[in-house]
Amino acid sequence: MDEQPNDAGGGKPGPLNNMTAWIGGATALVVALGGLATATGNLWPKKESAPTSTEESASSAPSTAQDASASNAAEADEGYPSAYNIDGGGTLSWVEGMWVWTDENGTKNRFTEQSSSDVTTIALLKGGGEGGEDIWLRWPTPGGGQLQKSIDNQANWTDVGEVTEDTGQEESSG
Repeated sequence: MDEQPNDAGGGKPGPLNNMTAWIGGATALVVALGGLATATGNLWPKKESAPTSTEESASSAPSTAQDASASNAAEADEGYPSAYNIDGGGTLSWVEGMWVWTDENGTKNRFTEQSSSDVTTIALLKGGGEGGEDIWLRWPTPGGGQLQKSIDNQANWTDVGEVTEDTGQEESSG
């Protein structure tokens, strides 16, 4: 009686067919674990990333005094203001590498600077709007001017108030 080779294995003897299946399965497992590690790494923020949540206190102590002074020194080195007063109350300040908008009620929102030049500064609060939309701010960099807000990806801008550079000196009346 003649034995016919098993065609299911592509003409390979049984043990090699089994080994190919094990190698293929192990490779698929390694690729899947690599994908899982990458996906979970993106789920949790890294410890050094700056939070951008609303209502966050910008007055919390910096991790080190050197970090805070380095952030503010970087802004000062460019020659751009690092703090503004908003008419009607509130401030806009460069704190620990982010723009912190404190409204007249004391609510703080942290914006990531998107661009800054000797004409205009633009900052973004991702998902900070009432409906989860991004909030964009822009204002004239030197000296101040009209602070504007956009919630439609910069298609339309709404005036928020006038900002004036905070020089750190109290105005005296007299």
